Amino acid sequence: MKTYEELRAEWDAREAEDKAYLAELGIEWPRCGFWVGKGWRPLVHETLVKLIAEGWDRQLSQVKQKFGLLRIYLGAHSHTVVLDDILREAERLSGEICEGCGLEREVKGQISGRAHCNACKALPFVP
Repeated sequence: MKTYEELRAEWDAREAEDKAYLAELGIEWPRCGFWVGKGWRPLVHETLVKLIAEGWDRQLSQVKQKFGLLRIYLGAHSHTVVLDDILREAERLSGEICEGCGLEREVKGQISGRAHCNACKALPFVP
């Protein structure tokens, strides 16, 4: 089992990596956080790139998993019909993908708990 210090160091390293990733896209660190597993990272990237291409102002409030689905919350003045459609599609696709490894989930759609495939669900911790 990892110590608090080891877990904290992993968390800090991941946050620094995420901040650098968002900065490359010209997006400030969201005020409410950015936390999704590695399996959803390609989906998040694809979604953010689509949003930017559609003229999104790059105001991001939060990225997280809620009720087993990806949630990307934009700034209060960032919503248009097109942007909302992109967000809904990403949410729908996340219901089929394991947040931990990116493979297809056995249980699809909105679920309670972790959004993982059966193999990742069996692990004590999936980054």
